[in-house]
Amino acid sequence: MAGPTTIDWGDGSPVETGPEQGTASHAYATDGTKTIKVCDAAAPTVCTTVEVNIPFPSTATPTVTAAADPADTTGRTAAVTLAGFPADGAVTVNWGDGTAAQTVPAGTTTATHAYAAGVDGAQTITATSATDTTKTANNTFTPTPAAPAPSVAAAADAGDATGHTATATLANFPADSAVSVNWGDGSAAVEIAAGTTTGSHVYDAAVTTEQTITATSVGDASKTASTTFTPGAGAGLRAARKK
Repeated sequence: MAGPTTIDWGDGSPVETGPEQGTASHAYATDGTKTIKVCDAAAPTVCTTVEVNIPFPSTATPTVTAAADPADTTGRTAAVTLAGFPADGAVTVNWGDGTAAQTVPAGTTTATHAYAAGVDGAQTITATSATDTTKTANNTFTPTPAAPAPSVAAAADAGDATGHTATATLANFPADSAVSVNWGDGSAAVEIAAGTTTGSHVYDAAVTTEQTITATSVGDASKTASTTFTPGAGAGLRAARKK
């Protein structure tokens, strides 16, 4: 074209006067495919057209960063930050542990996921644009190994030949809290001081059936365990061994 031009931006806005050479810009109010038509102002039949898709595809390289969620003191919740993904579409996040992928709505840049007990080692987190699957990124997160479950074991106290004294051994309870032990015979529960791992209880001579012993952290009732003990079982054998 040898002179001024006219530009039809293809969105219904007024035709503009454009330069013979150089650049011109236009802000679109709506998304979609637009056909831009540029014609010679002096010879309006001499035109060229080009189609553009609004918004223009992002040229940014997607990234996903992963860190432990500070809100979870166990270190088993991952918090990810997404960047460089198309702003007009959702992002699917595969957390690497076999659970269903999570869909993060368009415009959202963060997400969290708690890993279940038993999921150990580095987990590969993959984020993919739902509108352009070529836009993808990954990173790894290693959940802190889960603390072992509390347990309680019971055995007859070797010092009681009748077999009516039980010694309970506690393991994996929170060290900063006492543990309440219910001996199962209707007697009042006994608190074992924080940091102590054993306790004992003498059953009445009339109690000869299996008793369920339950130990529960005073500071966290979800930390509990139980076992059984039968007073008097094997007492005759222990008495014979002491002779």
